[in-house]
Amino acid sequence: MKKISLLLILSFFVLTAFKNPDLIIGKWEIVKVVEENGKVMEYPRKWIELLADGRMEGGETDVPATLFGTWAYGDKHKTIKMTSDGEMTKDDGEYRIKKRGKLKKGELILSKGGLTVYLKKIVSQENK
Repeated sequence: MKKISLLLILSFFVLTAFKNPDLIIGKWEIVKVVEENGKVMEYPRKWIELLADGRMEGGETDVPATLFGTWAYGDKHKTIKMTSDGEMTKDDGEYRIKKRGKLKKGELILSKGGLTVYLKKIVSQENK
């Protein structure tokens, strides 16, 4: 469990009318992951950052990044494809950006297979 893939962590992006991939660039906290059967997995203190150059990083809060990879936005189907550096993990792959009613600003919901990932944008002190 210590090595929660950056991709699972990344399972965290959505805004209601998602037309601009720049809206997902930034640092996100993974709030929870819900399995297809409804089981909720809490992920306290985990984050992922999608960088403008297509790289991604993640880890635990207040700790430097320990997970690395790349990401790409798919405009046609509103998806995010994530790939870990090194060995491929079960969390690598394409996540669909879910549009579920109106989301609050700074929230993102991703889905892949039977998993739904809920994310909240982390706002740094210098960006406030």
